Amino acid sequence: MPTREDIDSFKQQVNLWGNEAEVLESMGETIEDVQPPEPSLEESLNLGELDQDDISMDDFLSQVGLDESLEDEGSSGLDELMDDPVPTGQAPETDDFSLPGDLNDFGDLGFDEAPLEEDSAEDFSLDSLNEMIDGDELSGLDDLSPGEELSGLDDLSSGDELPGLNDLSLGDELPGLDDLSLGDELPGLEDLSPADELPGLDDLSGGDDDLEELDELDEDDDLEELDDLGSEDEGFDLDAPGEEFDLTSPDEDLPELSSFDDMSLDMDDENGEAQFSLGDFGEEFNFQEGISFDDDLDASLDSLDTLDDTFLMDDSDDLEIEEENLFEISEEDLDSVQESLSRLPLNLKVSIQDALADADDLTGVRYRKLVSMLIKGSAPRLINTEFYNITGKKIELPKGYQKLTGREFEVRKSGFFYQFAEKGWPFVRMVAVILVMLGLTVYLSFNFLYRPLQALIYYNQGIDLIEQDEYDQGVSLFNKAYFGWSLGKLTIEGWPSKSRFLEYADAFLDRRAYPDAAHMYEGLLGEYPDYIKGYHEYGLFLTNITGKYAKAAEILSSGLGRDLYNYDLMLALGDNYMLWSEEDPDKLEDARFQYATALSRYDGNDEIMLRMLRYFLRVQDDGNISILSNIYSKKAGIRGDTAFISLTLSDLAGYYIDRNQVSEAKDLLFKAEDIDTTVPDVHYQLARYFRRTYNMDQEKKALQKALFYMDQTQPLNRSRIFKKIGIYRRRGEIGYEEGLYDEAEEEFVAGIRLLEDSQVRGLIGTNPEIGELYADMGNLHYEIYDDLSGALNYFNLAEKNQYHTGDIAYRKGFIYYDQQQYNQAVLEFESALKNLSDTRNARFALANTLVYRQNLFGARNQYMEILRDLKQEESSLPYLAPEDILEHRSLVNHFIQVYNNLAYVDYALSERGSDPAKQSQALLSLTRAADYADRIDRDPDTQVRTRPEDSLVFQNTMAMIKPLPGTDVFMFDEIPRTPDELLSK
Repeated sequence: MPTREDIDSFKQQVNLWGNEAEVLESMGETIEDVQPPEPSLEESLNLGELDQDDISMDDFLSQVGLDESLEDEGSSGLDELMDDPVPTGQAPETDDFSLPGDLNDFGDLGFDEAPLEEDSAEDFSLDSLNEMIDGDELSGLDDLSPGEELSGLDDLSSGDELPGLNDLSLGDELPGLDDLSLGDELPGLEDLSPADELPGLDDLSGGDDDLEELDELDEDDDLEELDDLGSEDEGFDLDAPGEEFDLTSPDEDLPELSSFDDMSLDMDDENGEAQFSLGDFGEEFNFQEGISFDDDLDASLDSLDTLDDTFLMDDSDDLEIEEENLFEISEEDLDSVQESLSRLPLNLKVSIQDALADADDLTGVRYRKLVSMLIKGSAPRLINTEFYNITGKKIELPKGYQKLTGREFEVRKSGFFYQFAEKGWPFVRMVAVILVMLGLTVYLSFNFLYRPLQALIYYNQGIDLIEQDEYDQGVSLFNKAYFGWSLGKLTIEGWPSKSRFLEYADAFLDRRAYPDAAHMYEGLLGEYPDYIKGYHEYGLFLTNITGKYAKAAEILSSGLGRDLYNYDLMLALGDNYMLWSEEDPDKLEDARFQYATALSRYDGNDEIMLRMLRYFLRVQDDGNISILSNIYSKKAGIRGDTAFISLTLSDLAGYYIDRNQVSEAKDLLFKAEDIDTTVPDVHYQLARYFRRTYNMDQEKKALQKALFYMDQTQPLNRSRIFKKIGIYRRRGEIGYEEGLYDEAEEEFVAGIRLLEDSQVRGLIGTNPEIGELYADMGNLHYEIYDDLSGALNYFNLAEKNQYHTGDIAYRKGFIYYDQQQYNQAVLEFESALKNLSDTRNARFALANTLVYRQNLFGARNQYMEILRDLKQEESSLPYLAPEDILEHRSLVNHFIQVYNNLAYVDYALSERGSDPAKQSQALLSLTRAADYADRIDRDPDTQVRTRPEDSLVFQNTMAMIKPLPGTDVFMFDEIPRTPDELLSK
């Protein structure tokens, strides 16, 4: 227990904290001294050193001066109650001040003189009592043990009164009693100490008002029903000096309450409905049901004015001491207090009102500080803290009041900065946020909605224009979408996309606008030089479509410069060299090098091994071809691109077809078809296989499939263009052989259109394979349509595409001979003699042409050459049967025509006078011609000659023997239409 000196020292240290003295001095105030506490009743009566057993009730009553009054009023019941000791060491059953459960009427307390009216319980109110004692705690009663005696009560004279109680009449209501339930605590009772005097007890009326009821208390009766009347936390605080209560009211009629049942606290009205209930509102503000306040819940501070009237002190000495600590507030300050209270949250406002109303007087530093804070309008948080320091009650503030300021805030908020912060700044901030959000929305919408969407529109419109063959307009829209466009005076940045370059390039490829497609690839690599896919796509375009192998090698090599061992680029470069080797065989070694490098980098890859096989097929390396053919003809699961695998196997089958090893080709072709039937090359080689096996029906089906899948494969590379042209040509030939000349012409025309278009676009050059298509078309016009001019045109195109044959030359010579262009005819016939195996017809045609060119000696030499050939053939025959064998008949006709024409040449030479003996030779030749003619003209059965005068040989003979005016010698000037034609006439 600290001494008073320790407490004074601690108080001085506390006063130094936070420079409180300097702060108060600057405000014109000083630190209020805290007075030492008043001595307790025990200290005043010196009961601390007395033993509990030494104190009797008689002694206690004699000390307080109540012994005589109690004797007059009959206190036998009290004596009996006090004589009944409580067992030592046993605590009472109740911790708080309470009444026994069976003490249920107050009839013996002197209240029976004026019985209550029937409805007096309803009119009874504790509002006035609330204003006097609400908040006071009856502390200290718990400390009273059953054995302790209340000494000092003898000093109470009968004349002492409890001030204020005389004014209480029976008609007055005790406000707040309706709200008081049995469970409510009576705050302040715990503060009641033995030192407190109860003046006026001497006037307590005796009469029948004895304490007999107390004699009837039993030890076993519990006091639980009144436990809630007081607690350690809340109770009446009567410890303030000078607070005396005058309980004497002899002149007033107190109602008689026979029991607690008569004292109704029922809050229900006549209809059984609750008159007032806080519901769950009390829980939010930490109030319990049953606590009542004024109707407007704004407790008036008028009680502060009536404190002096309510709590009157008879002791003038104590009054003088308390007057030193009393303080007063003006009406203006009172208004400020009420204004501050009105701003506080409901739970804090009510608690402060109750605390101020229950205060003994407005005394002490803490109450002064609390009132001062209310006058100043301090923040609710600070007021709540001070209230907790005074009462120990913690009030939880709603969130809306935690940052609320007080009167300073009211003053400050009238200033410009506060008005701007509270009214102007929120608006400015809102406008700023709106502008920022609007600007951000506009920016994002413009950059990520408008620009890409508008660019998409331009891109799509450009594609549509390309499909309509409006290439320039399409490229212009592409440039807008990619690089930007104008919007009024603004220049909008475009929306670049590398994929759009490839999309436009594909669109140009579909329209076969290859220069524009190349322009797109160039632009792609210019904008994205590290885009490896761009190099690969551009290289494939140059290799497979345009056939610009040198440019493709440059592009693909540039890509490998950025990604040295890129798998796709290495294979694409090797494929480019393979196709390039068709024009430049030296590039085969470059292709082999690329494939070998890829094979060393990606060991065991089937795609690379198959490319090596294609290389061996080109160089005709039969050994390696045989090895790889044995592997892949038997291997079941070949890994890689199925289209490429089928293509390679079909090329291997074509290798065996060219060598008439059709049995080897068969298995490879059917395997390739099973791997990928959509590869047109497979069906192309199958058509060749069926042609070799003389299965025209299957050949036509294979050609049909090959053409169908060729049409599905776009664009076609160079190799497939040639194959497709070959498909058209073969289908036309089949139609020609079957006599379907119109269908044949359609196939030839389709093939020629593809050929010429590919040449115009630079996809292919001249090649004997495609030149044959022109030759076939020329033969159709030459032999079927007898269109010699048209045939000559196609024959010339065939030769222009490197298709040179003796047959075409002979046909061309025939056309020139027919057109009397003998000089050209001579050249063509001479060309035919070089390329034909059977030169008989060609030599005869050449000799006739030389006759018309007046080259008689040249013609005579050609006829003599023919005769040697004819005689050689005749001598090789066992017999000559021109009437039965067509070839024999043709041989005889050749003898007739050659001898006749030779006679014509000799006769012409004799007519020139250069050699008169030639006429005799001419007659000899005519005689031999007549002998061969006789074999044909004589009837085989009758051996009778036909009319000899109708024979050209007979007419020429007569013209030479008996020349007549108007007669002349003639030659057989008609030549065969084809080099292998038989003279059957």
